[in-house]
Amino acid sequence: MTQPAVPDGVARLDAEFKEWLGHEQLRIREQQGQGDVGQGFSLERGEAERMLEQARQLRIKVKDAENDARTLAQIQPPAGDPASISYHGDLTRRADGQPAAFSFGAGHLLVQHAYLSELIDRLETALGKTHESDENAGADIARAGNKAGGDLG
Repeated sequence: MTQPAVPDGVARLDAEFKEWLGHEQLRIREQQGQGDVGQGFSLERGEAERMLEQARQLRIKVKDAENDARTLAQIQPPAGDPASISYHGDLTRRADGQPAAFSFGAGHLLVQHAYLSELIDRLETALGKTHESDENAGADIARAGNKAGGDLG
C-alpha cells in the first residue's frame, strides 16, 4: 500500500512545531517546591514521569489513528458513477491530484506523532533515562562480545 504524500500545509505545521520546541530546554527539579532552574521549562520529577508515561500512551494512539487515516485515504469509490467518484475524491484525492480530507488527517496525525516523539525524547533526556539506557546498552554489548570471545575494541 502506498502512503499518501504529506500535504504542504501539514509540512509547514511540522516545521513550526520543531521551531517552537527547538528553543526551549526542559529541566527536572529534584525537590518539591524548588524554584526555577534557568531558562526553559522545569518540572518536578514526579510530574515529568507522569507526563512521559502519558505522552508514550498518546503516541501509540496517535500512530494507530494515523495508520487508520492512511488506510482510509486508499479506499476506492463503491461505484463508477459521477456522484460516487466526486464524493470519494473529496475524501481521498481531488480530481486535480491534490490530497483531500483523509490525507490531511493522516498528515496532521503524522505531525502530532513527531511532536510527541520529540517531547518524549526531551523528557527522557531530562530525566536521565536516555543516557542511562545508552550506557546499559554499551555494557551489554561489551559483555556479549567478551562471552563470544570477540574483540569489540
